[in-house]
This record gives sequence, structure tokens and C-alpha cells, in this order.
Amino acid sequence: MNPECKDNVKRHFKKDTKEKTTSFKKGKRKKQMVKPTDKEEQSHIKKLDPLSRGYFRRVSERLEEDFTTDEERELFVANVFSEVNGQAVPLSMDSSGSHVLQRLLPLASCNQLCQLLKELENELSKGSEESHFEPLVCHCCGAHIMETVLQQIYRLRKTQDDSEASADWEVLEHHILRLTSEVITKLPTFCKHTHGSFVVRALVQVLGGVLLEDSNIKGQKSLEMGLQDAPTSEVFSSAFKRLAKESLKHTKVFLTNGSASPVFQTILKVCHVRFPKLCQKLGQGMLDYLTSLNQGSDCRNLQVFFKDRTSSRLIENIVEVSQKPLFRTLYENHFKGHLVSLAQHPIANFPVQRIVGSAPSPKLFRQIFDEMVHELESVFAAKHIGVIIELAEGCIRHGERQAELLQHLLQVFHCAEPPSRQMTCASLFMTLLTYESYYQNHEPKNEAEQKERPLSGVVYNGSRLVQTLLGFSDNTIVLRSLRLLSSSDLVTLACDPSGSHVLDVMMRHLNKKELAKLLKKLKGRLIELACNKYGSRIMDKIWSTSEVSQKKSIVEDLAPHEARLRSDIFGHHIARNFALFHFLKRKKEWEDIQTAQLKKRRMFNDILE
Repeated sequence: MNPECKDNVKRHFKKDTKEKTTSFKKGKRKKQMVKPTDKEEQSHIKKLDPLSRGYFRRVSERLEEDFTTDEERELFVANVFSEVNGQAVPLSMDSSGSHVLQRLLPLASCNQLCQLLKELENELSKGSEESHFEPLVCHCCGAHIMETVLQQIYRLRKTQDDSEASADWEVLEHHILRLTSEVITKLPTFCKHTHGSFVVRALVQVLGGVLLEDSNIKGQKSLEMGLQDAPTSEVFSSAFKRLAKESLKHTKVFLTNGSASPVFQTILKVCHVRFPKLCQKLGQGMLDYLTSLNQGSDCRNLQVFFKDRTSSRLIENIVEVSQKPLFRTLYENHFKGHLVSLAQHPIANFPVQRIVGSAPSPKLFRQIFDEMVHELESVFAAKHIGVIIELAEGCIRHGERQAELLQHLLQVFHCAEPPSRQMTCASLFMTLLTYESYYQNHEPKNEAEQKERPLSGVVYNGSRLVQTLLGFSDNTIVLRSLRLLSSSDLVTLACDPSGSHVLDVMMRHLNKKELAKLLKKLKGRLIELACNKYGSRIMDKIWSTSEVSQKKSIVEDLAPHEARLRSDIFGHHIARNFALFHFLKRKKEWEDIQTAQLKKRRMFNDILE
């Protein structure tokens, strides 16, 4: 990187620290310039008295029990909320009391929620016309209360058809808009606060009418999978746009602050669904800010942002929501020519994965592919297999360069030549080991010696890679390698948490004859699968695709182990699903039932097709 560019970036990151140091020194000279701490600001707020704390503890115990009728529950909630009046703020900021209130809010009506927000606002504003939710929003307990209140909007929105409920909804809407106005006015303050940022993210979702599910869901791939539409109003939509436009004035905060960055990411995701044009404007605004830091230097990109944990995650989100013009600008000005070096970095490889996976056209994907494919070995050496998997998935999505990628992967794993080595490629891919490492430099002379090395050490990313390669239009090499696995290796694969998914995908590509061969290999070992958490799922998959004759062969193999199956936590499900006891007592009747079920399944498949 150009030295001048490096200096610009260093100054950018150090500016916050410098400002804090200066303000500290000023504070030392003039005490009146020191801002009051959170504790000092909250000193006027009274604490929850012991009597009330005991009452709400008993409320918590009652909530653990079931209510006999809805009327009883509503009466209980109304009584508790009558006790909340007059002490909503201390209750919200009390470590034990806030837990009770948090559990009570999902049972609250629109009117009860309005009363709560009104009291909170009046107490915190201290007679001022402007709202002052900041002490509550930035409090470790109060933030949870405000977040839970906002989460109730989705539920209460559906009840506004009733005239009385509609009036309550207008009041509730008024309080939410006052909170929004305060957040917009003090956006950096709220977003940089550890607790306050969560409330702002909940508020963004309420205003935008898009409910984001947990982003850490395992296996979640596309952005849309983590979204749910929620009802919203024109007033909320207008408020959301004002908040989103305000965020563009604080790009530095969102790019560098660990608490604020997820807020901007949430705004981007909501915009992507509701306001695509505004989403592109926000993404372009962030890129313009990055470019402005680079003026007067020869370096075309600021790789330091891709290598920073906070800013790289934000850049990933911008890439995910980018339409073709914005994507091309981002790629050509900041990534092009640097993909391989970034792919080897422990943090920067994630933005590279998003660039590869989000390429909007075959032409752009080919450019990315051609830049990276010849350096796959260096990416593999860095153990960033996610980049390679994204390339493979891109090949499927765009229908491009599949054979070329597979050939390069065979070379990376040292199994391209001689051709006999290709038969081991599935084991090498699943364990992410080269041919020499897998066989520990004792090169097998024939197929029999290859099978003497038992399969072990299947890894998650290796499993994902094989599953993706099986999706290629020509998957012959990988599929043949899997079919050549020994019965012991197949059992190991089926009973492995990652490997079982490979078998699942593999079976989709097998015809009836090949499936019969697979069953023949597993004969005598099916009990091991049936009594395993992951193997039992493979058994269910095999059962659902088998003919009646094959099902009969399966239950005959399991019949001698009936006692073990019935006593096993996973095996007893297999015995029940396969009707093993029925088979042992009435074979002919069992066959008739299985034949009828198979005919019914085929009939429905024909209708669906």
C-alpha cells in the first residue's frame, strides 16, 4: 500500500482516540466541561423498594404456572400493570424487576403498553416537552425492556382493526415516533452504546416493517432466508427513511465502531427488502466515504478496512445487497487485482467470499474466477476453504467453468495424475488433506491398498465442498470416488455429523441399481447406523427411496437386533418407523401395507409433477 494512503487510514482510525484524550485534558483543567456519567444522570431516578421487589418476585413465580382460562390471565396481567403504575422506571432499571416486566410485556394489551410508555416518558423527561428515553435505552436492564416493547408492535399491529384498539394504536404510534425523533437527533450516541444499539436495531425493524431472524442460524445462506415481512404504516416508513438518511451523515461511526456497525447493517437489510433504491444510495454513500479517504494517493483500494473485523463485516453486507452498478463499482475500485491476497487474510477472506457469492452476472463471475483459480493452492494453504466453496457454488449458479475448477482442485489436492489417484478425491476433499498427507507418504500401489486406509477426520468445510461438487453438471469423478468407499468408510461417513450430509446428497444422484449396490455394501452394518444419531437419519432417507423388496431386506437385517433397537434412544424410532415388530409377527400383512404406501406415494408424486 502507498505510504501516503497508509498515513491517511492511520489518522482516520486514531482520530477518535485523540479526541477522547483531548477532552480528558480539558476536563482536568475545567471541571464544568466534563460530561456527567450515566450514574450521575440516573441519580435522580428512585430505586425499586424492597416491598415492591418482593411483590414482583411473586408475580414471576405465578407466571411460571399455567392459567386455566384466557380471562384469568387477562385479569392477572391487568392487576399487575396497575401495580406497575407509579414505578415503571425503577422497575425497568432493576435487575430482577426488569426480568418480570420483560416476561409480562408479551401478554400486555395495546392500552397497557401505551400507559407504560407514557409513564416512562413522563418520568424520564422530567416535565420537558421533548422525549428523553436515553437513560433507559442506554441502561443494561432498561434496554431489554425497550427492545421487548418494540417487539410487541408486530403482535399489536394486527389488532388495530377494532375501533377502540385503533385509537390505542395511534397513541402507541405517537410514542414510537417520539422515540424515533430522539434517536435520530442523537444517533451516534445511541448507536455507539453497547445496550442502546440493540434498541436502535429493534426500532429500525419496527419502522421498516421487516423482522430479521437470528443471523447466526447455522446453514443460513441467503439474506432473504433471515427475513420476515411484518406490517408497517406510511408514518413508520417515512420515519425509517429519515433515520436511514441521517445514518449517512455518520459513516465513520458505523464503519469503525463495533456497536454501531450492526445498526447500519440492519438498516441495509431492511432497505434491501422495502426500499431498494435507498439501499443502493446508502451503499454508495459508504463507498464514497471510503474513496474520499483515498484522495491524493495512488493506491486504488483501502485494504485495511477489509482486514478490520468491524468494517469488513459492514462491507460484506454492502456487497450482499448491492445491485449490478454498485457491485461493479465496488469490485473494480476496491477488490480487483487483490482478491488472492485478501483471500489469504484471516478476516479479509470473508468479504472476498461475499464478492464471489454475490456476482450478479456470468461476465463478472468469470472475471473473478479467472483472477483466483490459478492461485487456489495458496488459498487452500491458508485454510480458507469458504472461498473455494463460494467459487464452486458460483460455478453452479452461473453454469460456468465447472470442469476447470474441478481440475484445479484435483491438482491442489495432488490427485490429478496419475488417473488412479482421482478415485480417492472424495476422501481427500472431505478431510481437506492432500494425497501425500492422507496416506502419510506411503503411496498405495493398487485399489486394495487404498482401501486399507480407513476414512477418518471428516471436516465441516470438506463436507460442504463435496456436497457442492456433487451439484456440478458432470459429477462423475466425485460420485465414482464415493461409490468406491468401503462398507466401513460408508458407516463412518453416515455416523459423522458432517459426513452424513454428503451421503444424503449422494443418494439423490443414485439410480435404483446404484442404491441397491449401496444397500448391499451396508448389509450387516445397518444396526450401527440405526443406533446412531446421524446414521439413523440416513436410514430414514434410504427407507423413503427404497422399493418394497429392499425394505424387506433392511428389516430382515435389523430383525435379530430388535431388543437393542427398542432400548436405544435412536434405534427405537427406526423400529417404529419401519414397523419392525409388525414385520416379525405378520410378514404378509406388513408387505401389503408397504406396497399400498408405496403406490400412494407414487400417485401423489405423479400429481405433483
